[in-house]
Amino acid sequence: MKKQIFRILLSDLSEIENRKNHYMVQHFITPLYYLYDFCVKNQIPDLKQITLAEEKAFYEYLDTNMDAISKNAPQVLYRARKFLFLSDKKPDFTATCWFLEKFTLSDRKNPTRGIECFTFGDIAEDNRTYFQHYMKYLLVLSPKYSLQSLHEKYYGAKEFIRFIESRHTTLSELSYSDIESFIEYKDQMEVRPETYNRTLTMLSFFLTALSVRENLLVPSFPFDYFYKKAAYLHHDRSVPEDTIDRIFTVLSDFPETLGLMYLTLYSTGLRINEVCSLRKDALFSDGSTNWLSIYQYKLRSEKQIPIPSEVSRLLKKHIASDETGSIYIFPSCR
Repeated sequence: MKKQIFRILLSDLSEIENRKNHYMVQHFITPLYYLYDFCVKNQIPDLKQITLAEEKAFYEYLDTNMDAISKNAPQVLYRARKFLFLSDKKPDFTATCWFLEKFTLSDRKNPTRGIECFTFGDIAEDNRTYFQHYMKYLLVLSPKYSLQSLHEKYYGAKEFIRFIESRHTTLSELSYSDIESFIEYKDQMEVRPETYNRTLTMLSFFLTALSVRENLLVPSFPFDYFYKKAAYLHHDRSVPEDTIDRIFTVLSDFPETLGLMYLTLYSTGLRINEVCSLRKDALFSDGSTNWLSIYQYKLRSEKQIPIPSEVSRLLKKHIASDETGSIYIFPSCR
């Protein structure tokens, strides 16, 4: 732990040229001292292995011991764990927090959906190792899944693990009644049949992975018997014509970026997140028609849709005047 603190301190000091000394002391060095003191007093040997209970205890320790706590002080633990995970040559899959920036996920990650990390500190150690092996398989060894799909499987498995932990059970001691009780619990939540069925599918996948990859004695369970009949529900998200007319009457008063985003939405029928993630090289023409190339991160495939020539012209003009250096037509303000 001392070596880890020292590495973080050296990294912070390397940034001192870009920040004032007082700022560095207040927001970086002093909180780091309190983190070190907390770890020593609580006999924490590795910052990368901190659990959720220890994390909460550290925040309480700051409130009690730090005289003039700055609003950035609690972030020192997150910053330290991120630095240690990213600076290792190889990912430490035993860490209780995996930062996705470490992995090559450009074609699997939707830039409009901010998923920074997977955390495991709220799972008991007996179950954590199996859960981490499962996520390592999905994240690294099985690259067919989009990050959104990974996120759903992550939360699906975590919800089940936390449920059985509330029953004082581990994955290695899983019983038929544990699985059945979880399904009854989900059924009582009155979620839509499609959501309920998706939960069962993800649970079946997770348990199969435990059986095949971890050689656990997972009880055979008839998931097919518990599926519900699901009818396709169409969500009418159309905007009334009078609302559209009112927007167009004041569209010229909009900031240029918001106005162009609305025109693109209106003329293409794209989702908001698809418009937000449009790249500057998405615009092209075949001579007679202007097109937009859209990458669908969930399906991991591209689609091309036509776009009105006037909207294409306005987008190209907007791109030409952009000085942010971003690869996106509508870069984030953050």
